[in-house]
Amino acid sequence: GDGTVDTTGATVSHTYEEAGKVEAKLKVTDAQGAIDADTVEISPGNTPPVVNIERPLATRTWRVGAEIPISGTASDEQEGILAPAQLSWALILNHCYPSGDCHKHRVEDFPGVADGSFFAPDHEFPAYLELRLTATDSDGLTTTRRVRLDPKTVRLRFVSRPTGARLVVGSACTRAPFTRTMIVGSSNSVSAPSRFVSDGQDYRFHHWSDGGARTHNIVAPATDTTYRATYRPPRR
Repeated sequence: GDGTVDTTGATVSHTYEEAGKVEAKLKVTDAQGAIDADTVEISPGNTPPVVNIERPLATRTWRVGAEIPISGTASDEQEGILAPAQLSWALILNHCYPSGDCHKHRVEDFPGVADGSFFAPDHEFPAYLELRLTATDSDGLTTTRRVRLDPKTVRLRFVSRPTGARLVVGSACTRAPFTRTMIVGSSNSVSAPSRFVSDGQDYRFHHWSDGGARTHNIVAPATDTTYRATYRPPRR
């Protein structure tokens, strides 16, 4: 941090005698004489903030559209309680697959506030929310705390009469009957074929049990529900 070389060797270390913000530089030379260097800004004698998420708790579950309050604090050994301007929230939606792999969607950021609220987004299951609170002290040291929020789910059963119609729910086409787990309050498309053949008999779509069109959206209810697509033979 002072422009001079403090130590050399295959492994190096340096102890700073005073606290403060410095830019440390490391230079590496290989056996052929090629050189590269990098710098990093550090704060010897300083410690990063301590962050606490007060709301929501990890036990909080959510349905689509629910308002979820957030609040948190951060303290620093040198500065005491940090101001809201030094806090920043991020809401991340994790979309997962049956294999367990997940990818992340950044939904919303809330910079410079200690508290507030957000509305749970609409998404297919499996998915969960991750709320992050990051605190930054005056020297730029940061700490991030995270809380995972799992959704409220419901099991919806899809059947046809007669059985065996290939019904489309979301992006998946499956022969009825079958069951899907959905996030309560989520909007999901359902579609029944206009006709299908069962045991050599031709059938035409007549109606869904919820009164919707052959292709329509359903909002996942709070309780397990069955949706039935009814078919009838064509009139002679």
